Amino acid sequence: TYLPKGRYSIGDSFPRIPVNLKKKQKSMKIALFGATGRTGNEFLKMALSDGHEVRALVRSPEKNTIEHPMLTLVKGDVLD
Repeated sequence: TYLPKGRYSIGDSFPRIPVNLKKKQKSMKIALFGATGRTGNEFLKMALSDGHEVRALVRSPEKNTIEHPMLTLVKGDVLD
């Protein structure tokens, strides 16, 4: 991943490499825990925008605001 030189702090937004400049990648199947949290939600958006299939375990599916054909939500708790 390319990051310009300099100092960064929490909350900074980093430049993304445009999809057409990336090496050709195969899509992955990703299991995600905590997709409705702050970090998990950002990861979910990035994974879906990169064309990956995501299966997310969430306690409260109603908190999810993203609908995507490559996203499957599974209601549950990681402690069960």
